Amino acid sequence: MVNGVAFAASGPSNAPAALYALHGATGKARWNSEKTITSPLSGRSFWVGSGHVFVGTRDGTVYAFGFAMEEGGGQILYFNIVGMLKYKI
Repeated sequence: MVNGVAFAASGPSNAPAALYALHGATGKARWNSEKTITSPLSGRSFWVGSGHVFVGTRDGTVYAFGFAMEEGGGQILYFNIVGMLKYKI
């Protein structure tokens, strides 16, 4: 959970994964990566840092999704994925 946004990654062990951003209080979907990730997850390999959500996959790729959000009065006013980088290890 980061600033009221919960992140979850899922997918079967033999198909590409997806990353989801959910409103922390309501569970309402805010965003998902759709078909951006092209490989299954590497275990439970996703983490958050420096304004990015990182996802590791079995083919040795790390996806870095940059995100921006603004809060007001204890509520998230907007949430947006602002970029994605793909690193092959």
